[in-house]
Amino acid sequence: MLRDRTELRGLTRQLDAVGALSEALRAQRHEFSNQVHTVAGLLDLGEVAEARSVLGRLGATGPLSFPLEQAELLGDPSLQAFLGAKGIEASERGVVLRLGAETLVRNPVAAAQDVTTVLGNLVDNAVRAAVAGSPDSSGERWVEVELLDDGPTLHIVVADSGDGIGGIEPEQLFERGFTTALPASEQPGGHGLGLHLSRQLARRHGGDVWVISPGRPGGPGAVFGARVVGLTDEEKVDRDSRLGRAGPRGRTGNG
Repeated sequence: MLRDRTELRGLTRQLDAVGALSEALRAQRHEFSNQVHTVAGLLDLGEVAEARSVLGRLGATGPLSFPLEQAELLGDPSLQAFLGAKGIEASERGVVLRLGAETLVRNPVAAAQDVTTVLGNLVDNAVRAAVAGSPDSSGERWVEVELLDDGPTLHIVVADSGDGIGGIEPEQLFERGFTTALPASEQPGGHGLGLHLSRQLARRHGGDVWVISPGRPGGPGAVFGARVVGLTDEEKVDRDSRLGRAGPRGRTGNG
């Protein structure tokens, strides 16, 4: 049952991410179309210099800009789309979502649903923390995500510019029921939401979620680490063969 619920939650997050990204790109396409019409109007009026200026700006920025810089470091298109959508959501709240310097994902992730749930919870909490906290010395609120794959394992680090987790003991954040103890708006740094589930998911296959640094008031905020382990190719073959022998009725009964 846990697997069914978490896979459904992961798929829902992925669909939401793709939908949000599609809307953002559609809006950018509309803006680009407006710019083209502007150029045409300027040419009709004989304002060649101004038309060249508009075209120059378009040439510098491109017709479409992906909402996550260096997204090419993510070799999984669904992961690109998911974090791109998270970047859009963060931007709407005045937060910059960026990739860390050590990020490199060379292949599609091996545990897509678990990664989506764990990473989504960590990013959502970090954005809340950045919004609730003070901006950094340059006046920016930010969330930094660092991802590195190692075979079927994805290593995740999420940091933010918020005020940290306050006086809460790090392990308390992962306790069952912690998220219902306080309203989200009153939880220091916005952390804690979904962390129990995230750790539970990660630990199913030998992964984990933990607090690397609690952060401090005035920033930088807390830093969370996660390790999500997927199945190897051999384990997938074994799983599929066992599911095949179970048959449709067996699978339905287990759901």
